[in-house]
Amino acid sequence: MTTGDDGSVRTRSRAVWIGVALIAVVAVVIALIVFLPRATAPVASPTGSATNGTASATDGSASSDPSSSPVATGTIPTESAVPIGSVAPVAPGVTAAVAGFEAVESEAKMPGEVAGPSIRFTITITNSTDAPVSLASALVNVYYGPSQTPSQDMSNPGVKELPAEIPAGASVDGVLVFDVPEADRELLLITLDYQPGEPVVAFQGAFPA
Repeated sequence: MTTGDDGSVRTRSRAVWIGVALIAVVAVVIALIVFLPRATAPVASPTGSATNGTASATDGSASSDPSSSPVATGTIPTESAVPIGSVAPVAPGVTAAVAGFEAVESEAKMPGEVAGPSIRFTITITNSTDAPVSLASALVNVYYGPSQTPSQDMSNPGVKELPAEIPAGASVDGVLVFDVPEADRELLLITLDYQPGEPVVAFQGAFPA
């Protein structure tokens, strides 16, 4: 009778230990599943990813590559600018000049335009070569004041766009209007982007009274 009881006790004890062991194994497996990915996951940098860093630079932070930064207001090069009223070389056999300045009142007729005091002038480009010259990508801009504030080009009054091409041995004119406050006309900078890859032509001086 005693032997049988001891056998039963030993059997029950073995079952209990097996159960405890199984519970322990399950607990270890669950712990590995829950905590292992957290331990091996990469830690995020406090400054953000490379993509976020690039976006921050685009939004206005300094860039380590100056050539990648846009030209800021007040930094248009003027070393090679010629006085307003002079003839400037544009390319071999091609020259430009600005003249015929007038003070006008522009009207807001196109999106983005603001009516007000403006200046109107004529730009003349001469082609002395024996082949036509393209003006399809030519762009004229005006800046005013010591900080070179960009001026808005206007569609009126009396605007005449430059043609897309200058015939060989000919000259063409364009009449342009830009909004420039009357108090800021003592220092004008007029630039001509003739063609991609060519130097910018600049005229600088006071608005001719």
